[in-house]
Amino acid sequence: MFRVSLDNDNKDLILGYISRSIRKNHI
Repeated sequence: MFRVSLDNDNKDLILGYISRSIRKNHI
C-alpha cells in the first residue's frame, strides 16, 4: 500500500485524493 505520516500537508493530499475518488465514483 502506501505510508501515511501525520502531517498537515499529507492530510490535505490524502483528503483531496479521497474526494476525487468519491467524485469519480458518483459521477
